[in-house]
Amino acid sequence: MLKQFSHGKTRVRVAKKKVSRPSATYTKLFQEFMIEVSLEGGTEDSFLRGDNTQVVATDTCKNIVYWVAKQHSCETAENLALEIGCFFLKQYTFLQSVNVRIERVPWTRAIVEGKSHSHGFVRQEDECSFSNVFCSREVVGKRVKDVHDKDLKDENLYRFTLVSGIDKWKLLKTTRSGWEGFIRDQFTTLPETNERMLATECRISWTYANVFRKDLERLNFSAILSQVKETVKETFFGDSLRGIYSPGVQKTLFEIAKHVLYKIPEIDQVSLSMPNIHYLPANLEVFSNHGIAFENDIYIPTDEPHGIIHATVTRIALSKL
Repeated sequence: MLKQFSHGKTRVRVAKKKVSRPSATYTKLFQEFMIEVSLEGGTEDSFLRGDNTQVVATDTCKNIVYWVAKQHSCETAENLALEIGCFFLKQYTFLQSVNVRIERVPWTRAIVEGKSHSHGFVRQEDECSFSNVFCSREVVGKRVKDVHDKDLKDENLYRFTLVSGIDKWKLLKTTRSGWEGFIRDQFTTLPETNERMLATECRISWTYANVFRKDLERLNFSAILSQVKETVKETFFGDSLRGIYSPGVQKTLFEIAKHVLYKIPEIDQVSLSMPNIHYLPANLEVFSNHGIAFENDIYIPTDEPHGIIHATVTRIALSKL
């Protein structure tokens, strides 16, 4: 029995620039995206009988991405993902759903001699933002074959689940973190401490409460991204002088999710993954042999093995606390 099936195209790389006229040397916008499209529904025969008469070729999926990007502003990954998803559902009415994932390559305008360059950009490594939109016709509570033909291209009847996020975001604070009170038994070698460094490579994603395109497109996605990042930094680091003590990654992770939900009502759910990347105290015996005190000032950076801590927090769950 064929339980689940899909096909599409991944790692479709798209770059777009906009210039100001008549001064074509000034680039108003430059964006680069990595895009994946996955289609579901209507293609059972290609799997079961080798009949491809109702299959959108994966190469066609790639071409449609470029077609949509050419005509779209491409200012945010979210709006571009919504547009691509809608296009597929309107163009191929046999599809049940479309999933579009977009990663934004982090280019920022170059600063030269203290001024923003007219057409120069610098790439920030590692950290990236992403958007994932799942588009479905199931909003009317019926199967595709039971919906009137005129409704199959009506995007007001489509349901959208839109998730945005940040990945590979490296955060570190040099103090005001500890780990105490955990289970101690015959297998435990880790000492308790109320003074350690806390480092992580954060992945945070948030799900928007709205499910219709017209409502989602009213949102300022760039402003929400900036607000999420500020909230994470405020909660992780604390104020600029005293900071805030973290009794463990688990507590800090939950506080971040809670504050994001409190501050941004458009968000309905937050998921966080915060691996505990260890900086191990290098308290070597040679220091004490030479009368040198270890002052929590020299560490061994490591990247593996590391702890993995994950949680998803919803607005409904918070209301019950």
